[in-house]
Amino acid sequence: MNHQSPKLGEEIEYRITFRNKVTNGVLNQVTVTDNLPKGLTYVEGSLTSEGDQPEPTSLTYKDGTITAEYGKISDTKARSIVFKVKVNKNAVSGKEILNIATVDDHVTPPDKPEVPVVPEDPDQPKVPDGKLVSEKTVNQKTVKIGEELEYRISFHNTVEHGILNQVTVTDKLPKGLTYIEDSLTSEGDEPQPTSVTYKDGTITAEYGKISDTKVRTIVFKVKVNKEAVAGKEILNIATVDDHVTPPSEPEVPVIPENPDKPEVPVVPNQPNKPDVPVVPEKEVPNRPEPRKPAPKEKEARKSFLPKTGEAVSYTLIALGGILVVIVLVVAVKKRKQ
Repeated sequence: MNHQSPKLGEEIEYRITFRNKVTNGVLNQVTVTDNLPKGLTYVEGSLTSEGDQPEPTSLTYKDGTITAEYGKISDTKARSIVFKVKVNKNAVSGKEILNIATVDDHVTPPDKPEVPVVPEDPDQPKVPDGKLVSEKTVNQKTVKIGEELEYRISFHNTVEHGILNQVTVTDKLPKGLTYIEDSLTSEGDEPQPTSVTYKDGTITAEYGKISDTKVRTIVFKVKVNKEAVAGKEILNIATVDDHVTPPSEPEVPVIPENPDKPEVPVVPNQPNKPDVPVVPEKEVPNRPEPRKPAPKEKEARKSFLPKTGEAVSYTLIALGGILVVIVLVVAVKKRKQ
């Protein structure tokens, strides 16, 4: 809806938006209805649809009820039903008008999106509507299978003194990510979210009236599970809805990687010990072993070879004999003279 505080007699525009969130999933039939509450009058000829094929097979207004019928839908694109109403004389200034739509796929329980408006007296000064801006971040975009990630969904009002009467933040986790229990928290000033929950794979946070421009954030952690495929992108899309303008859908991709293989430790060289080059061994040719002498040969050799002590004794005797002969020769020569 484009205006949550209209004056009596003014027109407002409603948008009912839906989409299939399951990739390759099929919705065989979708019916959108909106029974206008007291205080609102349909503006003739304002009912239209937005979005890619398939378009609605029928789109009607009758007896105060908007109805749109869709056939088979197999993509995940958003489609919207748009129409205008006028705040009539039955509306009471300051009293909320709650308009509830129904979006039914005829399989699961129907969704019932709702948005309140509070009519104002035409003579009172007008309070501007807020404008929502959102962003989604992740602490690392390349992650190994089995590791944890932290997502942050942040939003703020960009209109000074503007009012956001209601903000809903949702995040349906895609295949490959598992929510980590008790990791869901909120950050930011008052007002805090009226509820912050995780259920059936979906994060949901609800905020009431916000009249400042401060940033508020929803934070949670997930684990990259075994369903993730290394190298294949996981795209996580959040939805931040002020129930007035079309919801923003901030998204952030991550790329899983295979876990690291354990490294083989390398033993460093010992300090102060230079590397010693390895010298290849030379091949030694095979040589025949020397023939061992027979025992009798050994005995014969021993008999011919003197022992070390015997050789010394023989030498001394020989020298003594030679000395005696020399002395005798000298003596004989002296006598003849």
